[in-house]
Amino acid sequence: MPKVVVTDKKGLVQESSTEGGLHLEGADGEASFLTLKSAGGAVRYLFIDNNGVFRIHTAAPGADQEAGDAV
Repeated sequence: MPKVVVTDKKGLVQESSTEGGLHLEGADGEASFLTLKSAGGAVRYLFIDNNGVFRIHTAAPGADQEAGDAV
């Protein structure tokens, strides 16, 4: 089953895999994240911190992986 991989190095790529699905990777040493924009224009970032907690925040994850609210 193919999977879609998104990375800073390769961009959007389809690969052969037994996993399937969508796989997001950040740059080396950085978290991957999803950026969502509301109809009113508010932007929020969804990511997983270093402890495996799913978080939402008004800024993209950086060195402070504990920022934002646990989801």
